[in-house]
Amino acid sequence: MKQVFEHFNGEAEVFDSGILRSVPHYDEMIQAIIDFLPFDNNARIDLVDIGTGTGNIAYNLKKAFPNSRLVCLDLAPKMLEVAKEKLAGLDGVEFVEADAATHKFDRKFDAIVSSLTLHHLETDKDKHAFHKKAYQSLKKGGMFINADIVKAPDADMQEIFLKKWNLYKKQ
Repeated sequence: MKQVFEHFNGEAEVFDSGILRSVPHYDEMIQAIIDFLPFDNNARIDLVDIGTGTGNIAYNLKKAFPNSRLVCLDLAPKMLEVAKEKLAGLDGVEFVEADAATHKFDRKFDAIVSSLTLHHLETDKDKHAFHKKAYQSLKKGGMFINADIVKAPDADMQEIFLKKWNLYKKQ
């Protein structure tokens, strides 16, 4: 996790432009997360964004659910600084500098969302432990949404996906 911290803390200022060049359909992914949440837009809900980064998802969550209470959790303080600027003036936002793998939530949430973060958990055991903690941190009927990049189910598909991804990056 030290390498992950150093990487993201060091690239906070250029993250947004880089993510748009390296993750196909990034904006659509964020919109899909928002669209999947089954809450009324004016509902008073508790949300947490794991791996907030520069606050792209958090900003969209607050715009879609302005009455929500939102926790923005990230390991890298410089990423959180950018997120604080992006969400300045929006009410009900809390910023927490912590490692998602070891952080203990102090309350339950209507939804926990994460994007492009959990693949940084080092082992399957770490991933299972996080998913268990997330489940235990949800209110009854709450939901966990994870949007991430994963390996293909076999080597042939992985090769196809990598070729398409490399073509995307050259656009």
